[in-house]
Amino acid sequence: MQMKSKPILAIFIFFSVILLLFLGLYSFLKSGIYIPSLTLGSVKIQEFYLTLDKKLNIVIDDLQILQDSQSEENEQDLQENVNLALRILKNSEIFLNLIGDVEIKKIIYQDYVGSAFARDNHISVQMPDWRIEIDLFSSNDDINQIRVHFAEISYLPKQISITGAMDYDFEEKNILLRGALSIRDDFLFNFHIESNFEDIMLEGSSLPFGYQVYTDILQDFEVIQSLSKEPKEWILENIQGDFQITKVTSKGNFSAKNILQSIIDNLYIEVKISTAKIFFQKTLSPIILQEINGIFHKGEVNFSLVDPFYEDISLQGSNVSIEHIFEHPNLNINILTKTRLNQKILKILEAYEIQLPISQKNGNVNAELQLSIPFDEREMSVKGRFVAQQSNFSLKGFEFSTTGVEVLLKDNFVAFENMAIETLSTPKIKGSVSMILDTQKMNMQGKLQANKLVLFDDGEILNLPPQEIPFFGDFKESVAINFPTLPLELSLGTETSIHIQHLLNLSPYSKILQSLDVRDGHLTLKTVDFKNFTFKAGVREHNLPILTQTLKPLTPLEFSGNFDTQGRAEVFSSDGLIHIKVSDIITLSLRDIVFAFSSKLDNDKSDEKEIELPKAIHIQGSNITLFMLERQLPFNQVRLEVSKQKNLSGTLKNGNSTINISYFDKVFAIHGEQINEFLMNKLLGESAVKGGKYTLTGEYKDGVFKGNVILKNATFKSLVGLQNIIAFLDSAPSLLLFKSPGFDNSGYKIKSGSINLEISDEIIRIDRFEFDGSSVDSQGAGVVRIGDGMINFHVKIAAFKNLSTLLNNIPLMGYIITGQDGSFSTFLEVTGTTKDVRIQTNILKQTIQSPAYLLERILKTPMQFLKKND
Repeated sequence: MQMKSKPILAIFIFFSVILLLFLGLYSFLKSGIYIPSLTLGSVKIQEFYLTLDKKLNIVIDDLQILQDSQSEENEQDLQENVNLALRILKNSEIFLNLIGDVEIKKIIYQDYVGSAFARDNHISVQMPDWRIEIDLFSSNDDINQIRVHFAEISYLPKQISITGAMDYDFEEKNILLRGALSIRDDFLFNFHIESNFEDIMLEGSSLPFGYQVYTDILQDFEVIQSLSKEPKEWILENIQGDFQITKVTSKGNFSAKNILQSIIDNLYIEVKISTAKIFFQKTLSPIILQEINGIFHKGEVNFSLVDPFYEDISLQGSNVSIEHIFEHPNLNINILTKTRLNQKILKILEAYEIQLPISQKNGNVNAELQLSIPFDEREMSVKGRFVAQQSNFSLKGFEFSTTGVEVLLKDNFVAFENMAIETLSTPKIKGSVSMILDTQKMNMQGKLQANKLVLFDDGEILNLPPQEIPFFGDFKESVAINFPTLPLELSLGTETSIHIQHLLNLSPYSKILQSLDVRDGHLTLKTVDFKNFTFKAGVREHNLPILTQTLKPLTPLEFSGNFDTQGRAEVFSSDGLIHIKVSDIITLSLRDIVFAFSSKLDNDKSDEKEIELPKAIHIQGSNITLFMLERQLPFNQVRLEVSKQKNLSGTLKNGNSTINISYFDKVFAIHGEQINEFLMNKLLGESAVKGGKYTLTGEYKDGVFKGNVILKNATFKSLVGLQNIIAFLDSAPSLLLFKSPGFDNSGYKIKSGSINLEISDEIIRIDRFEFDGSSVDSQGAGVVRIGDGMINFHVKIAAFKNLSTLLNNIPLMGYIITGQDGSFSTFLEVTGTTKDVRIQTNILKQTIQSPAYLLERILKTPMQFLKKND
């Protein structure tokens, strides 16, 4: 019995000691444990109290969480911290059974100050910006599982709240978190997080939310704030609509140096934006879309556009992306459209500094444009292709049509290759164009393979044969194109101008320059609507029959004026001497100029095609001088009418003198009446006549002029040979009887007379002239050779007209003395040249024969008397 009592005693003593220890511990805990200061890692505790009341109760006055500056080390210790937290969770069942209330009166973290309270399974944390309510549950089915229910985790300033539950399997070491994140009542994001503490996987999606919520969410993200201005604007401002996050996935690795960065690197987000708008540039209207499907992955954002429209232009197939969003971000825009290359499309290009001076008037173009726009200092990259079939285009208002064109864009270069064109206004061009435009320097160069180049439809001004024409130019403000081989300059803009620097180079291709014999000069045409034109022209060298009053060429000729496509025009010379007005007819007004006529009025070249004038011409002038055959013929007034067939009729006046002229079927006719001595002397080329009135009638045909001159009461002063004849009479005493006051050194006075003449290039033929002088009559015929001035004239002169008149009043005496013609006459032979006139006469023969003639007339007197009486 004694042996058995020792174990019982030992057991009793053991349990007694345990009981005493428990009672001592209970008494100790009941009275409480106080620790004034305690530091556990990065947590500093002030005023720690532990008491026992059925369960252990903990009260902490201050709990300060110290910030570790070694954030990188914190990332490395993240898994250890997580494991520590999970171990606490694993033992939470024990803690929950042992610990009753836990109160932390003040929690300090950086600038945040709050409090916490835990009772049973519920934990509540209150901070100025945060409110947290958590419930802890253990699984009834599996002691290795625990659930943490997040009744509320709210960030009050942004009204952000998280609810959900976390399940942790201690044996499988697997954690599963399901929850929802909400912002106000506008945003709800459901998420699912799973981890085995080697990898962590994230999935989620949201309900639709508005644009304002979208910007509120993203603008506070540090990763968004770290972006440069342009990509941040694109993400926050340039895309608007109703958003929905349709899918979020990511995967992180706990072995990574930075687990958070690994989650971001693997983040994949799909976003659907309904009733969307995209603002490419603030200066452009937005792209309106039915829907945008956006994908963010690996630092790149891609936007798939559904039913995109830009100002009613479909951009179906277009897309937008931003690559390398966190480092060297780059915006890629791919635009596909089938529309006109009009101002709407050009405005998009201009927004990205692509200046095209060309726009499409009708038809469609298949356009593909790729823009790669860096958000740093790198240069933008551009690729594009425009393909059009039958279309009309406008080059700064200069319209042309094309049967097909392919335009290629590469950065700042735009290439047109073999574009078949035909212009719709002047100049008329048909052919093909190849050219390159530099949109940065805003210049161009290329070549025109011209099958046709006509300045106007009729081709009178300029009509070039087929040829290759190089050109260059710029389009900085207006389009300026220079054709150096012509040379011709074309300026296109609000006002279009065509400038020809040297008419000489274009003369072989211009009928009007050839017909006017213009050899050199310049021409500038300007128009706004290609229907009404103004122009300035200068002629530096020409062979026009226009002279000054001093018989010098009227150069330079400077003109200005206007015309339209209806055929109306008005032209002014800068000196006011010439005014041309074109309507139904052409009216040409002239003053103070000299017209120099060729010696030939017709055209010998029978093989040259006759050119009709476009309209009849009415010419009116004042103080006009005609210069022909080395003669100046001044007229106070000129009225001429020229038909389209170049037939001419009109009137020339000098004082009371009137000359009517006509030209028809290569026959020039003239009829002048009351021609005064001034005009007659101009016709004769010297002061040959004095006083009198003259009538001139004649025709010029086949190089020969035939005419008749009738004169009255005139005095010849210095006709060719007249003074020689007077001198000859003075030198021969036997001829002094022919000298009289009306036929002497003062001149030859004629009461009336006529001349029938014929003038050709070689001779002047006087078929007959007959003058009835005041005292001497004359008649004769002859020839003057123009080339060498040779003269051959036969002249009969009759004198003593007053005596003859008296004797003729006595019938028998007058017949016996003067003969049947009633005059004393002689014959002269005028030969030599116009500079050396020789006179011969048969007066000696007549003197010897005079008695016989007198006897003959005496014998015939009775018969003559009987004839007169009959």
